[in-house]
Amino acid sequence: MSGTALTFAELQFVISLVPDSPIDVVAQLELDPEHASALLASGLASLLVREACDVGQDGVELRGDVAEITESFGAAVECYRISITTETDMKVWQIFASNSRRMLVTPLGYGVFQCMPMQIEPRLDLQLGDLLEASLDDDSHSIILEKMGRDSSTGVILERSASDWIDRDHADAPLSLRDHLISVTM
Repeated sequence: MSGTALTFAELQFVISLVPDSPIDVVAQLELDPEHASALLASGLASLLVREACDVGQDGVELRGDVAEITESFGAAVECYRISITTETDMKVWQIFASNSRRMLVTPLGYGVFQCMPMQIEPRLDLQLGDLLEASLDDDSHSIILEKMGRDSSTGVILERSASDWIDRDHADAPLSLRDHLISVTM
């Protein structure tokens, strides 16, 4: 599967189907919990129109990619957020991960998110490194790496130096970008 675009309302609906998720996916994606009933109805209606689900006597049955996305959210025990800033823009990716699944979620704008399953191998730090290397350019000023779990979170803010990326809080102990990724993902 190459990826599926879902609206914020569709995401809110599929996330509601996994209420016991180990992490708060709604909070991680910064969705609107205050208007949940209207968003849930809109999300379901949109998925029905797109033929991504059916409603029967036993409830809602998701189809194809949307079912896989929902299973990934339900299994996720950690969320990794990567943000790259320039003077005028910010790119953000989130990876929802468990021992058996990984899913990359990218906001596309206007309330649409691209959801793409990732391979479980290679190691996550290597996948994040590849993602960053493909996304960094000369205009990139800082990288924010965050790891959020149910009960804890950690993160690092990296700023561009003349030769590499420096941890803003530990500039005296420079690490390579890959080493920073390892420290956040382990």
